Amino acid sequence: MSQEKTRYSDDELAEFRELIQEKLKEAHVDYTLLVGSLSHNDDHGTDDTGRT
Repeated sequence: MSQEKTRYSDDELAEFRELIQEKLKEAHVDYTLLVGSLSHNDDHGTDDTGRT
């Protein structure tokens, strides 16, 4: 039983590559924002603003 493998055209592969690269860029932006949020990089030095 021989099964043929699907071979995508070069144009299809290029399109897939573009889609994946765009998604990676978006994911990197999200990652950077989340890391900054968790590490308080944009904090203004008011960690505790409650009354003492």
